[in-house]
Amino acid sequence: MDLAASMALSARIEAMSFGYGSLLVIDNGDNPEHKLQRMAVLRYTNSTNLELVGKPTSLPQGSFFLPNYSKGMSTTNISNLPGAANTPAYFFKFNGSGHLVSASESRLVFAGNTMDVAGNLQDPPGMIQGRRGFILRNNGRPAFFYISEQMGLNP
Repeated sequence: MDLAASMALSARIEAMSFGYGSLLVIDNGDNPEHKLQRMAVLRYTNSTNLELVGKPTSLPQGSFFLPNYSKGMSTTNISNLPGAANTPAYFFKFNGSGHLVSASESRLVFAGNTMDVAGNLQDPPGMIQGRRGFILRNNGRPAFFYISEQMGLNP
């Protein structure tokens, strides 16, 4: 979870550094078996052009983005992301102030869950066995949690 939170904070810092904003992108990479386990940061170099910051990073095995518990994300095909295999990716957009951009509250939830034999994510109650996750609120700051009931609390 520390790696995922670090990538989210990197996107926030990139947004504020240039003042044009950034995207935190979550996808499968070029491997469809890695369900929502790769993250990348893209920054706006002006109001329309994006460039990759660093390189895409794979999360450790067992760490997953949970779109069903998140809010404020969008999906798109991002062509300048290496190994994207032209598949849709989730992304969160930060404005030049480092806040998440959405019509309502945004919530970015990652969790250290496991997948079942069919490759489907297990529900967050699996976190009760000592795994943790984090929420990234509109203000761009992460708050870690240890049980699913904590996801709704303000950081």
